[in-house]
Amino acid sequence: MAGAALVFGHHAHCLRGLETLQGHWIAHGLGNFISPDHVAIRDGQRVFIPRLKENRVGAVLIIEPGGRGRVIVRDVRFVRTNGSGQAIVLRGRAADH
Repeated sequence: MAGAALVFGHHAHCLRGLETLQGHWIAHGLGNFISPDHVAIRDGQRVFIPRLKENRVGAVLIIEPGGRGRVIVRDVRFVRTNGSGQAIVLRGRAADH
């Protein structure tokens, strides 16, 4: 973990664990909330694959510098998007599921 204050794993497209290792944060997967649209190659052609604007769910880490190359995780907020792609912070029971 030399040189990394925070490791963000993004490929799983689902919520995964959040932990510390030797004082450094590891976010194994924060879901699809911030995953961008992307381009894939199919049959030799570039194909644009948009992500859904509605009901994308994920987590957002609220972090700040902690000094000496570290970060402080202040909060984890679970969010989903509405039909316009705007973020809605989940609260109460909705955040528990």
